[in-house]
Amino acid sequence: MPKEELLAGSGAGLVVRSENRDLSGWLILAAVVEPELGSLVSNPLFHNTLLDCLDRGTAYCIRENDGPAGSPLMGGLLFTSANNEPRIGWLAVGPEHRRQGLGARLVAHALSFVTPPVVVEVTTFGPRDPRGVAARAFYRRIGFRPGEISNDRGPAGESRQEWRLNIPDRK
Repeated sequence: MPKEELLAGSGAGLVVRSENRDLSGWLILAAVVEPELGSLVSNPLFHNTLLDCLDRGTAYCIRENDGPAGSPLMGGLLFTSANNEPRIGWLAVGPEHRRQGLGARLVAHALSFVTPPVVVEVTTFGPRDPRGVAARAFYRRIGFRPGEISNDRGPAGESRQEWRLNIPDRK
């Protein structure tokens, strides 16, 4: 999907770099999506990734009413890019804010910082996990393609799958 289409989503909300004052908003959002994504609020890996991304400036969010840092979050994305190997580490939009283009905006914002040619990766639910139907459809819609089953497992041991987006050189 062209970046222009990703950015043109139908919902309100400005994607911004999260600040440390947004930490409580991230934890509230994580708690809201835990039934779908598994344990987050008590997960040290999630906390460490969140804090690392906040420190690096690669935690992006959409705040309710485009409010200041510390406002409730409508959605958020944690992005890493070690050795020009970009990865979406976590993406969530609160249930009441879904289907407004916010997830696509968050992804487009993160992708605006990558240098093509590059392959962006994300790990999501395995192909047979019914909780992942919406996530897999979302990633497919914005151009990601399924890859191999991941060695990583979800909190309850469920399978995960790698998905990739190939961004060619712009020349």
